[in-house]
Amino acid sequence: MDERKRSDGMLTRIALSPGRKVLERMNRRSLEKAHARLAAGMEEGHVRKLYSQVERLRAGEPAFVDRPAVKKAAVLLYKMLEPTGLGKVVGKGLASRSQKIFDVVAPHIAGDSVLDLGCGDGKVGEKIARRLGKGVTLCDVVDYNKTSLPLVVYDGSKLPFQEKQFDCTLISAVLHHSDDPLKVLDEAFRVTAKRMVVIESTYFNEAHRMANAFLDWAYNRILNDPEINVPWNFLRPAGWVHELEKRGGRIVHMEHLGLDVPIVPEWHVMYVVDLVPCGGENPKANVRDLEWEERFGYLKNVPFGEKELNCQGSKFQIIRFEPGSILGPHHHLETTEIFYVIRGNGIIRINGKEIMCEPGDFMLCKPGNVHEVINDREEEFVVLVFKTNEKAGDMHWDS
Repeated sequence: MDERKRSDGMLTRIALSPGRKVLERMNRRSLEKAHARLAAGMEEGHVRKLYSQVERLRAGEPAFVDRPAVKKAAVLLYKMLEPTGLGKVVGKGLASRSQKIFDVVAPHIAGDSVLDLGCGDGKVGEKIARRLGKGVTLCDVVDYNKTSLPLVVYDGSKLPFQEKQFDCTLISAVLHHSDDPLKVLDEAFRVTAKRMVVIESTYFNEAHRMANAFLDWAYNRILNDPEINVPWNFLRPAGWVHELEKRGGRIVHMEHLGLDVPIVPEWHVMYVVDLVPCGGENPKANVRDLEWEERFGYLKNVPFGEKELNCQGSKFQIIRFEPGSILGPHHHLETTEIFYVIRGNGIIRINGKEIMCEPGDFMLCKPGNVHEVINDREEEFVVLVFKTNEKAGDMHWDS
């Protein structure tokens, strides 16, 4: 099933094809696998590689592609191929790219004001403005703007905007082009109030990373513009999850777009990141404004994690069980959970004891307790869950 937000903030369902269902399951599992890899320390080497590269660039050391011999070769090849018109042929093959990007990001654009950071020709931002009725600001380090929307050119370091100035920021295939993608993320988080939608080229092994690097260099510097920045600052999916969550983001949707632009065959992944809905000067949020993540038979939102609660391993979340849904028997080895029912009636079974729940009931579920939730009613069953001592991968199925 897919989900669309209604005007009252709830979700309506539409049927998905079998192939789409498989892709949805893959996308949900990808985020779980990313968290598992991070918890097991399997991404440390990849993240360190990016950090090391950024440090060298910050220190003024040129990227490999900017070494004199490599740069000279790119200029020579560009001049040789320019008369053939190959670059224009590839450009025509990319004519539908802005439409493809718009189609995947449109359902996730939040709020009224949008920053298209690293906007390129501005075509995606233009579609967001015209079709979604959003106020869009284009921003990039070079003026490639081919729209009537105003463009803000900045130095790639400090964005000339106020804190939380935009409801939503789009960053599409930008970070790996930046000498300092970590700084770009820092600034994007600073100027964004509600949500970030990030699309990035990624890799799954070293051979894939090198293929990405070559294709990025060939397409941009040989076929397009020898001055385009291509420092090869790629990360694996779990690495980007780490960097986004490290800055306080909460990934509510992660989607493999795959080779969505075959003429430039880089594998893309989209990360939809919600910022803390309340806190600081804005201590209030409303459940109607939340986006819901579909899990194993239920919908979930995490208003507060360990960063907001200032307590490692703690989490406050809202769980919505639709009529007829079941969360099967499972247990946690280290996590303690407190359940508080706020709407509807349902069954929570702990260590074989069946508890008929109604609003106002609360109960404690200790590590090792096998528990399951059943909504056998015709209305939603909504439960607040407070977790302590949670560890990644600490959910174990018992059936």
